[in-house]
Amino acid sequence: MVRSFKIMVLLLLLALLLALPFVPGCGENDTSPKDNGAVTELSEQELRQILDDSMLEFKEAETYRITMDINGSMELSGGHPTGLIVSAAGAQLVVDQISGEIQMNMEMSGETVFDGKLEKLQDMSLEVYMLKDVIYIKSTIPGEGEQWLKTSVSDEIRETFNVNMVKKELEALESPTKIEFLRYETFGGSECYVIKLVPNEHKLRDYAIRQEQQLADVEINWDKIEDITDIYREISYVTWIAKDTKLLKKMDVNGVLEFTDEYAYSHTFDFTKMLVEASGQSEIYDYNKEVSIILPEEAKEAIEIRP
Repeated sequence: MVRSFKIMVLLLLLALLLALPFVPGCGENDTSPKDNGAVTELSEQELRQILDDSMLEFKEAETYRITMDINGSMELSGGHPTGLIVSAAGAQLVVDQISGEIQMNMEMSGETVFDGKLEKLQDMSLEVYMLKDVIYIKSTIPGEGEQWLKTSVSDEIRETFNVNMVKKELEALESPTKIEFLRYETFGGSECYVIKLVPNEHKLRDYAIRQEQQLADVEINWDKIEDITDIYREISYVTWIAKDTKLLKKMDVNGVLEFTDEYAYSHTFDFTKMLVEASGQSEIYDYNKEVSIILPEEAKEAIEIRP
């Protein structure tokens, strides 16, 4: 069961190389064409300014909530075992930049097909409470039960779970290589610009390197990857940005990531090619509203891990 947990986490982390650390679920929305159905075109300069304004508003937000839905698959070929892993995760994230605290709840499910044998992975969950000086983590792993752990907040942990992590991931959206206006649409009570973009290759590479540094199970030879498109076969985002506040309300992402053994190595799998496909939806809400991150009573019995 522990190996199954590692498989699932590996896939989800690889999916983050495509989908950014948050990709929340979308709610209901209605199409709201402007000017009686006539869509007013926006220039590339106007679109880039809207995106820049949105990124600035997000970075300056004191608090916000995010809900996440991620679907991913990883296909391994040319090694042993060969097969396919399919996984799904849902998560909620609360960020308080004033206190520097975060709370994250995640549930994961999936199945594998290795060498023709289907295995359904049992559902797993993870809770994270990062307070000022201590981080608490609760994992629920089939066969292992529930376990609470805690440790001091080190520089490495801050880098992994820091409240600025979402901001860093969003840097991949700055100065996009391509940007396109799709339509106007009402979402979350606001009329929004719906904008599609392809990330800047240099920022995307920097982002991927940061994510890979947290994948202890995968090593990527970046010296051999001269062009980021050698591993990113497809990558695009669709964003919903409120017209009145410029707040980022929603984001969808789709991508395909391909590694060959020339570029990557896994300590868990032997392969000549690893193909990862990911899709996700994100909803960001409750900007600058009061939040309360309360540690569950049971967490006080957490096992302490010394750094």
